[in-house]
Amino acid sequence: MRFVGEPIWSGRTDEEAAEASRHEALINLAFKDAGVSILCPYDTCSLSASVVAGSAHTHPSMIECGTHRFSPVYSDPSSALDALGRQLPELPPPAESLPFDIGRLRQVRNTVRKHARLAGLSPERSHELVVAVNELATNTLTHTPGEGKLGVWNNPGSLLCEVTDRGHLTDPLAGRRTPAPGAESGWPWVKRKVTRWRSSAIGFTSTERRKRHERRLSRRRRSGPQVLRGTPVAPPAH
Repeated sequence: MRFVGEPIWSGRTDEEAAEASRHEALINLAFKDAGVSILCPYDTCSLSASVVAGSAHTHPSMIECGTHRFSPVYSDPSSALDALGRQLPELPPPAESLPFDIGRLRQVRNTVRKHARLAGLSPERSHELVVAVNELATNTLTHTPGEGKLGVWNNPGSLLCEVTDRGHLTDPLAGRRTPAPGAESGWPWVKRKVTRWRSSAIGFTSTERRKRHERRLSRRRRSGPQVLRGTPVAPPAH
């Protein structure tokens, strides 16, 4: 079985590119025992040199200018994930912060809905954002001790929501697997399935788990090419 996927293209934010690099490392973990071949095009004309160089750490082999070579800096998935880091960057004070428990879950949804409306999101995209953040908050109340905290940031061109709690996530592939029928919780998978054109991330500090979801205010199209072209395009291969 063969796949072609382009997770990083010109125009993605630094946060999106970092999360896509983690996804690339997780692909190697998810398919380590499967007989698949995955080709990942990287446009070296438009992507930064650091992004292109970083791809060599998550792809065991490279194809550049028609020449195949093995990557001398390829790391196993666990080492690559550790090198990419698990902590999320600090943010300025949010536009609105809301501690919540089971009795304030509706207020969480109403707060997200309010900011989505103020940001100008369409009803469909507002609903998707509310569903995604509701899943994050519900997971906090179901699987962690104590209450959680919602933060909302109105950034230029995007709306960012973060749910902070005292939980810990041990499965690096959470959200990438389809939950089993009747599973108690499938919040990362649900959040990824109902949302599009977004950046999502999970990170940790010494005492907290942070779950972030960022929503662009417009459906931005790729600014770079969407097909392989001549040199110097270098598509790394898993």
